[in-house]
Amino acid sequence: MENHYIEMFSPLWWKCSFFTLFAILSGLLLLSFFGDRNRRVIGRWIGGFLIFDTFLFQLVTFYQGTWIIGNSLPLHLCNIMALCAGLYLFTYSKLLYEMIFYLGILGPFQALLTPGFSHGFEGYVFYEYFIDHGLTIFIALYATFLLNERPRALSWLRIPMIFSVSLVPMWFFNKMFNANYLYINSRPPIDNPFNIGPWPHYIGFWILLSLLFSFILYIPFRVVKKSNSSQLKESFVE
Repeated sequence: MENHYIEMFSPLWWKCSFFTLFAILSGLLLLSFFGDRNRRVIGRWIGGFLIFDTFLFQLVTFYQGTWIIGNSLPLHLCNIMALCAGLYLFTYSKLLYEMIFYLGILGPFQALLTPGFSHGFEGYVFYEYFIDHGLTIFIALYATFLLNERPRALSWLRIPMIFSVSLVPMWFFNKMFNANYLYINSRPPIDNPFNIGPWPHYIGFWILLSLLFSFILYIPFRVVKKSNSSQLKESFVE
């Protein structure tokens, strides 16, 4: 199966990046005008669409003859985060929120930075790539800024550790089906600035990067929380 890539900073890359960013920001702005109840109703429709689209991809690629068990199941990081994002809008699970807040931003951001297509480059699979990755980031931001979700203490450490542990069973699954989900059995086919070193060294770099990225995302909430606590103590003293 031939892989297709969009070269970073090419005209098509800029066009896709602009429209994806524009859609994310426009969606957040639009939902900010709705009340909480209506936001949650719309959110369920968005979540349902994202879950439906994940499984629609399976049907479309099977019909096209590009579906293979070693690369088409929704077991790559961005696929898993898309499902988590969709399910979050039905459950409002704190764990699901923290997963999409950290990994659901990092994974799709990396994918949008260096878009790669392994099931064709035209029609549905092309647009689905940007819709799913963009919606995952959108839901993480929507939950944070419009639903006022906040990551818990040490979540920046806990979520990357959960991800790291999940690599072990996935490695065995890949060996069993000659697959490369999460790109842990061999290097990803696309040249990515985050793929540093040969196998398996780049995996260690990914884990460190996820820890660093998660900590950076968590810092503003920690600072605000400490500031609010200090103000609360001062009000009691007064």
